[in-house]
Amino acid sequence: MEGIDLHFQALERCRTKVGKLANRIRDELSDDHPAPPSNTSDYGDLTGSAALAGLVDTLEGLIHEELQQVREKLGGVEHALETVQNNVRGANDASGPGER
Repeated sequence: MEGIDLHFQALERCRTKVGKLANRIRDELSDDHPAPPSNTSDYGDLTGSAALAGLVDTLEGLIHEELQQVREKLGGVEHALETVQNNVRGANDASGPGER
């Protein structure tokens, strides 16, 4: 019984950590991303400031998309770990007290 309890604890710790990381990514997305479009005046009188502002906006968009994908994948991992936990518990319970 101790061995299976350790597996349950390990799965739970892993799922919890993945969930916390997913929440941090979600919070990051909601706080500052995507940033408002750049204003060419942000770059002063630089030649090509409009092009620079466009590149910054493109980069911001790419970062936002990547963070969304990371959040979605972490959510999938968390869900998969929960499914594994439930399956292991179900198999353990089905084995009955005499089988452990």
